[in-house]
Amino acid sequence: MATLISLRTSDGRRRHCTAKCYCAKGPQCDCICGGMNHGAGPQRAAQNTATLSEEGISKLQRQLDQRQASRLEKASAQLSLQF
Repeated sequence: MATLISLRTSDGRRRHCTAKCYCAKGPQCDCICGGMNHGAGPQRAAQNTATLSEEGISKLQRQLDQRQASRLEKASAQLSLQF
């Protein structure tokens, strides 16, 4: 399974875009590519990824960090409700 994009989150975890995404048949995508490669097939996904600039990669990293921060905020709110 070829990894087309791999980024490290602010908490040190790695997020990837792999065949699970670019060969997907369903509509839901929570991959690091943000849907750009979802279901596109290996050839088209490789072309999409090759056209990303460093700015595009940085944008994906910021989006990932924002999503992660949002998830942590929600989890924190749920924990405080349980006390």
